[in-house]
Amino acid sequence: MIRSLALIIFIAASATAQPLQGTKPLTREDDLATRMVESVDAYLDELIEASVDQRARHWNRDTSSAEAYEASIAPNRERLRTYIGAVDERLPIDGEHSDSFLAIPVGSNNGVSTFWCRWQVFPGVHGEGLMLRPEGEPKAAMIFIAPHVPDATQSLHNMAAQGVLLFV
Repeated sequence: MIRSLALIIFIAASATAQPLQGTKPLTREDDLATRMVESVDAYLDELIEASVDQRARHWNRDTSSAEAYEASIAPNRERLRTYIGAVDERLPIDGEHSDSFLAIPVGSNNGVSTFWCRWQVFPGVHGEGLMLRPEGEPKAAMIFIAPHVPDATQSLHNMAAQGVLLFV
């Protein structure tokens, strides 16, 4: 009985509801969610554009040598590590078959050897995936992270065949 009475009062109040003093009813016809996302996107674009001019004051680059440059940007790299939560020291990878790195051959095709591998990043955390190793000394190394990219297998194999060591 009390629930029914409360429902009747709520419906009656809703039917006679008037806008608050100094306001008007929201009567827009466009999609408010889309408009909000577009407005937030435009605002963030403005912030990014404004940040370009402000960015230089955070960097004190010393370009006199490679060593000086590395030392001059070290504080920025350390700050980035903190921002993204990468503060734990990673363990070194000691060769292909050790306590911290394991590589098991899966196959070989056209100058590219494929291995299933697992490595310890830091205590209790491991990375795992495939390693595509070209014949000879790799010219470059790349980590490829994607949940699923159709037709990527052939492209990755081609990259490895050209001398790129890939971790997928």
